[in-house]
Amino acid sequence: MQALLALLLPFGGALQAPAPVTGAVVERRVAAMGTLLSLEVRAETRTAALSASEAALAAVEEAEARLSTWRADSELSRLSSTPVGETFVASALLSRDLERALYWSSETAGAFTPTARALVDAWGLRVGGKQPESQELALALESSRPDALRFELPSVTRLTALAGIEEGGFGKGVALDDAGAALISAGAEGAFLDFGGQTLLLGTMGPVFTALAHPEDRSRGVLQVELFPGSTATSGNSERGIEVDGARLGHILDPRTGQPAPDFGSLTAFAASATDADCLSTALYVLGPQEALRFAEARAGVDVVILERDPSGLVVHATSGLRGRLSPLAQGLQIRWAEPIPADSPLSSAPNLEAPLKSK
Repeated sequence: MQALLALLLPFGGALQAPAPVTGAVVERRVAAMGTLLSLEVRAETRTAALSASEAALAAVEEAEARLSTWRADSELSRLSSTPVGETFVASALLSRDLERALYWSSETAGAFTPTARALVDAWGLRVGGKQPESQELALALESSRPDALRFELPSVTRLTALAGIEEGGFGKGVALDDAGAALISAGAEGAFLDFGGQTLLLGTMGPVFTALAHPEDRSRGVLQVELFPGSTATSGNSERGIEVDGARLGHILDPRTGQPAPDFGSLTAFAASATDADCLSTALYVLGPQEALRFAEARAGVDVVILERDPSGLVVHATSGLRGRLSPLAQGLQIRWAEPIPADSPLSSAPNLEAPLKSK
């Protein structure tokens, strides 16, 4: 097998892994959920690897049919268009997806929520951006709170006319987790998936390294990261910001205030589950560098790397669980490590996230 080549992250570029592993490998690239999905799948034979890759693609297609809000016929779109007060009964998989997203909404005190559809519409994030009127924004903010819908899963009831689910902060992660489960079930021994920059590493693929890029220059890698099995997701504005009345604003909204979150640079979240990494990268970006570090440091199985702009240059912050896995690529770049949370701290009782989200 050739050394594994990880594809470009949203804020990073790939470096080759130094050691090969045995087995047949199939590489695939397909368009899905509005972006590019790349798979590198290893199995005992090429036929087995190809069959496993087909199972993974079918799982992604199923997730897209369930979650895409760009499709009027998706299950999530049908939920968001159900008349106010009428109960929508979600499938078992959609119930699972919503339960996990709502869990992170609760854990982050609303820094992330899947119910932010009204805010996304108010700011015109899907049409290039616009400045909402104060009354429109206030109504959108109220309609984006989790209690704007009644969740008695599998039953969901919209309580306001604007209430709905936005999958942008968790949909790709869910699709990756489902693809990963399908790969393993189909006999894959290892796989590396890159879904529009969010990654998932499974099983045995040999050492894999990637480079995180400068928040303002995606072509310039500044920090090398050794990936362990699990997922990474990066949030930041880069070229995805919006322009409103001549002002450049970030596209990541703080659902607690209804305003764009401060643009400090980029944040990459590491977790065993791609769904968790997806939700966390958004939530922790909204929380800001210091709160994000504190939050992740308190939770086993969660780590973050923050690339923060500073008048003196770029500053790297990282949780202590990443020691030995990060190497500066830019001259003079220093890593500021978060302090571990003491074992007797109340924060040390935070949930352990070592186990990935189950697919079925």
